[in-house]
Amino acid sequence: MRSSRPEKKRRHEPERQPTPLLGLGPVSLRILRKAGIRTRADLEKLGPVEAFIAAKRVEPTVTLNLLWGIAGALTNTHWSKLTPDYRSTLLLEYDGRVDAERTRLVDRVRAALQGVPQVEEKRMFGGNGFMVRGHLCVTARPTRIMCRIDPALHEAAIKRKGARTVIMRGREYLGYVHVDASALTTQRALAYWVKLALRFNATLPTAAK
Repeated sequence: MRSSRPEKKRRHEPERQPTPLLGLGPVSLRILRKAGIRTRADLEKLGPVEAFIAAKRVEPTVTLNLLWGIAGALTNTHWSKLTPDYRSTLLLEYDGRVDAERTRLVDRVRAALQGVPQVEEKRMFGGNGFMVRGHLCVTARPTRIMCRIDPALHEAAIKRKGARTVIMRGREYLGYVHVDASALTTQRALAYWVKLALRFNATLPTAAK
């Protein structure tokens, strides 16, 4: 027999909001939320450098000002008052992590191109470029890769997760696509883009040396 007592209404728990942090404005907090960092405890668990790197993965255009802001928030100090020594320490740690990430992504791209003939690796565009048969095929840097693909496939390609048109000096380049590192965490995801670039590369005439 059903109880005659009225059912209690379920309380809707409010969405967890980021903890106010000294020196971090709404834009910085939005970027941190996007990276899955919502509270001071989240920041303390990662530390300033790892939190900054996580933010840069989802918002590649963020500058070192966000790193200073995070460090200031964690030390209850306005970012403008961080000592030069502390900033230098953070930069050294960040540079070390960036070098490690660059090496990791470059190594994965290099491995994906293993066995492909006429591959030449060069430093370019702030990362490592891989030329195939004399034509630019793929580049890799800590936060993303760039692939040169068939322009006819461009619109469909940029609808995939983490992909967008390459823009340089305000100009969009058809057939050139940036793909965020966060969308390349599996070997299958990386292989898709490398194969797409190789497929287009095979249609090009071998470049004269």
